[in-house]
Amino acid sequence: MVNYANGLPLALKVLGSSLHDRSVLQWKSALQKLKTRPNIEIQNVLKISFEGLDEIAQQVLLDITCFFRGCDKNDVRRLIEHAKISIPVL
Repeated sequence: MVNYANGLPLALKVLGSSLHDRSVLQWKSALQKLKTRPNIEIQNVLKISFEGLDEIAQQVLLDITCFFRGCDKNDVRRLIEHAKISIPVL
């Protein structure tokens, strides 16, 4: 679940609350469903976070996300830090 949530605290909270007191079988089933159908609550949390950014930060975040898709997150962070770009959600 941590991998699915990409370590995002709010996403982990949503998943944790939905799977609290569930069996291992239910956790595995939920993970299989998440692979084909994203959790709408997590999508809403991400949307709220994105909409909280100013317009320029939103555009930069989208550009970075699309351009570096599939790249190692730590490599992208180092490049951004080197360029002295400040985006708090990265």
